[in-house]
Amino acid sequence: MLNSIVNHSVIQNTNRLDAEFFQPKFLKLQKKLRKGKYKKLGEVCVFINTGPAGSNLLASLYTTNGIKVLRPSNLDGWNCGDGNSVFISKENCKKNNLQIYENEDLLIARVGDVKFGIIETVANGRYTISPNLFALRPKRDLINPYFLLAFLNTKFGLPQIQRGKKLASLASIGIEQIANILIPALPLKKQIKIGKVVKRGLKKIQSAKTLYSKAENILLKRIGFDKIETLFKDCHSERPKGVEESHTTNFHSTSVVLDPSTRLRLGRDDNRSSIEINITKVREKRRADAEYFLAQKYTIGKSIKSIQIGEITQIFRGIEPGSKAYKKSGKLFLRVSNIGKYGLLEKSQKYISNDLYEKLRKKYQPHIGEILLVKDGKPGVALTINKPIEGIISEGIVRLKFNTSLAPEYISLCINSLICQSRISTDKDGSLVPHWKIEQIKKLRIPIISPEERMSILNNIKKSAALFQESRNNLTQSVQWIERAIYNIL
Repeated sequence: MLNSIVNHSVIQNTNRLDAEFFQPKFLKLQKKLRKGKYKKLGEVCVFINTGPAGSNLLASLYTTNGIKVLRPSNLDGWNCGDGNSVFISKENCKKNNLQIYENEDLLIARVGDVKFGIIETVANGRYTISPNLFALRPKRDLINPYFLLAFLNTKFGLPQIQRGKKLASLASIGIEQIANILIPALPLKKQIKIGKVVKRGLKKIQSAKTLYSKAENILLKRIGFDKIETLFKDCHSERPKGVEESHTTNFHSTSVVLDPSTRLRLGRDDNRSSIEINITKVREKRRADAEYFLAQKYTIGKSIKSIQIGEITQIFRGIEPGSKAYKKSGKLFLRVSNIGKYGLLEKSQKYISNDLYEKLRKKYQPHIGEILLVKDGKPGVALTINKPIEGIISEGIVRLKFNTSLAPEYISLCINSLICQSRISTDKDGSLVPHWKIEQIKKLRIPIISPEERMSILNNIKKSAALFQESRNNLTQSVQWIERAIYNIL
């Protein structure tokens, strides 16, 4: 068991008593960084702001256009994605004194998992942030924003964020801990050189996502879903004050009795995105939320040929060996948080021993050509395996092994698209951690379009995957350059 001996004066200065903050690895890192020339993050930034108080940015203020509100769900460690975008009107933004942010401002998640992002847009977009983010603006004569982003992802930057997290029901970090992050002093000329590599990598990510969206739009247009896509994006649920929207979209459901004995209208008060339902159906399904019935309405029609997943695949569950089996290194143990539709995510990566891997690999190791499909937590995220993986999957994930001429990349895209997501949203249960049952997965229908259209989709997916790989190479290279440079000056 590792122990740290810390002077009482140090504890008084940090206002922390938890052992996690004084772990030997954190103390060793801090001592190492203080050996060389460094600056604190607060010294190289124009400002470091927290998001507004929850009462100044209620979910009820969200609109479908205006000033974009960036939230932790928009951050992926490097950039700010457009997924689950929400907006606030200029009038409410001004009325509530919300700060406006601009290109090359950096964002850090204040609660939950450690996440970073940098604001980038071709147009002159305007942004504000949610209560659960920090925003900082680097002094460009002292530090390059893209270099700083890469530094935060290094073994010298990331642990400082992890150390600052206060453990509670939801881990959080304070502005003082952010401002006190130590940054080794590297020449600005070298920072700019590294920053260009980071910027190049981020640009490739955006191009890759555009190609993936192009592939999905081919499918949506063919099925007829392109006209209703905005319907699902524009509907947001009421949430308690100060609570952010989750990664899924729920409808603001209101019930209007059209006929006391027969029908209800479920949906918005203004009749947008609403549907009339027979009361007998409400009783039968034991649900009265608009999302469920609207999603059922927008399913694959009989005019579109389709096939159930259960008819073309074998489904293999994952396993949970327990947290005691986790190691600092070894073989990959892939969890729900590691599965993304564009590729594997490395955040909070866990490992198991080589011996345990050898015992479990036969039943739980994914293979090239299979799809990893999330069934618990964030049901419906699908990823095609296109290169060897030495590791096993957790019980929140299933492996799909196909016996069909349909390419797994095409099937993954279908599952990730609105076509199947609308169905999945009706299947998953309403628990705090949603679950999607194996029997429901088997019944999910995959549309079968013409070979020419599928080929067009696959070409875009292939180009997208190649760009994602190039971007990962760029970003990994930038991190390695920074780490080598820091080692040389310490």
